[in-house]
Amino acid sequence: MAGADATRLQILLYTVVLVAVAAAPWPMGYFDAVYGIASLILGAGMLGLAINVYRRRSGSAALRATRKLFAFSILYLFALFAILLLEVMARAIAPLIG
Repeated sequence: MAGADATRLQILLYTVVLVAVAAAPWPMGYFDAVYGIASLILGAGMLGLAINVYRRRSGSAALRATRKLFAFSILYLFALFAILLLEVMARAIAPLIG
């Protein structure tokens, strides 16, 4: 087994990759600024919580940090998918409106 410290490092590294990949559709032109800004704000929160998990090594503070990250990850994914859906719907409706 890799151990708790290696796991914390992997959580941090994978979060950095996740935030970058989630924000990538905006500069690539697939989605508008609403998605991009929301992605960056949510990603900053996710990254901050992952850093907190990395720093807290033991005890109740470490357990609290992991629970907060897990709970926020659910909100993070829901919010990103909701914003994607809203942008796609707005693009589909825009030509009908005028």
